[in-house]
Amino acid sequence: DAEYMGKTLLKQYKVLHCDVLHLSALRNATKVLLERISDGQRVWIVNTHLHHVIEDATVRDQQAVQLCAWVKKTLQSEDFCFILGDFNAKPTESTYAVFEKQSYRSAYKEVHNDEPEITFPTGLKAPYMDTDPAGTYDYIWCSGQFKIKEAEIRGNIAKEDDFTIYPSDHYGILTRVIF
Repeated sequence: DAEYMGKTLLKQYKVLHCDVLHLSALRNATKVLLERISDGQRVWIVNTHLHHVIEDATVRDQQAVQLCAWVKKTLQSEDFCFILGDFNAKPTESTYAVFEKQSYRSAYKEVHNDEPEITFPTGLKAPYMDTDPAGTYDYIWCSGQFKIKEAEIRGNIAKEDDFTIYPSDHYGILTRVIF
């Protein structure tokens, strides 16, 4: 369960650093540097949600470039890094290519040789819900010398007694790595 997983993480890693990057008035990225207690392996976890207006690809491109530069400033060659979140960009868009050009690899694509068919929308029904077209917008970008063992879609099952309730309007991606 989630409580157990959190306690396990805290027993195996210590938090060395946290920081926030303001990408725009309403968009941020957060990065946390963890150190594995057993061997000192450093792991960066970066979470973001890029600009949401579909027609504004250039804004997302700028945010992606800014994000990658921000991470690169503190990333050491032996560090592992995971940049994850809602990038509001399909695999065919230039924002996706920004991460590939920086040598990040998509966890899901590495395992399945393609991105998932969709990560948005789920069947969630709610007031003020996003009405963007269906597509793949969510990724886990990885760098470092480790093996991505699994990547799967999660959060894709509605509440048993109400098929309009999902954990989110986006499906999650669960990735297991070996390092």
